[in-house]
Amino acid sequence: MASPGNSINYIRSASVLGYCLLPLVFLALVGITVDLNRLLGFILAAVAICWCTYSSSAMFVAVLRVRDMRLLVAYPLALFYSVFGITSIFSSRAASTIGIAAAGLTGKPVGVAPVPGL
Repeated sequence: MASPGNSINYIRSASVLGYCLLPLVFLALVGITVDLNRLLGFILAAVAICWCTYSSSAMFVAVLRVRDMRLLVAYPLALFYSVFGITSIFSSRAASTIGIAAAGLTGKPVGVAPVPGL
């Protein structure tokens, strides 16, 4: 895909992928207090995924000098960031708390006897 003279090492690739993951980290932080398994969460996740994909593809295109192939670079990046976005939606703390409450579970271990003297 890149010209023979243009290359990118694994450290730089991991750095770009990790740096551009920051919007999804913020989404996961929001998921601690807000249930992301609703329309608002889906919209926030889509925006974060688009932002991550746009910024990382811009960095890769600049480094590799493949201006005409931006969509080709962006597609696998969007798939990569979508995994983290979906994980943020379905593992949000508020969503799991609602799920536990709906199931009638208390979160206390069942069948464990108290230890005397502790």
